[in-house]
Amino acid sequence: MRKRWFLVGMVILLVPGLLGGCGVAQEQHDAVVAERNAAQAEAASLQSDLDTAQAGVSSLTSDLDAAQVEAESLASDLDTAQAEVASLTSELSAAQSTVKTQEETIAKAKTFAEVISIVFVPALAGESVNEVELLFQWRDTVQDTGDVVLQRLFDAVMDSEAGDQELTDFFLYIFETLPKMLE
Repeated sequence: MRKRWFLVGMVILLVPGLLGGCGVAQEQHDAVVAERNAAQAEAASLQSDLDTAQAGVSSLTSDLDAAQVEAESLASDLDTAQAEVASLTSELSAAQSTVKTQEETIAKAKTFAEVISIVFVPALAGESVNEVELLFQWRDTVQDTGDVVLQRLFDAVMDSEAGDQELTDFFLYIFETLPKMLE
């Protein structure tokens, strides 16, 4: 029995020492709990920031998608506008060419009218067509027309010394050609 009491005594003496050495001081426990609470608060704050950032990313992605759709639409509109500009440029060029051709025709018709005024009217008035000086005046006007046939017919008039047939052919050509020019 002595041994038993001895063991019980030892246990009684050793247990408080062991229990005192195994425990954590309250200050350390409170500090660790405070750190844990601070870490949980920071994790919650970071999670909130992450959620906000993800919402921002989603919003920006949506905005980017909308901007890409708009950019594609604008690119399509630009292509359409460029095609229209090319078409209008082509039409303008064709119109300018037509205007130039018509201006040339009007200028030629005007010169033909001058030939009528300078050549035919004096001939009808009875002026002498055989006068060399008058024929040379007429030649300049006829050459201004740029019409090869008219020049050939006028040369025939000059070579024949104002023969009736040559004059008739000359004036007939003028009166047939002028209305065709003005069509």
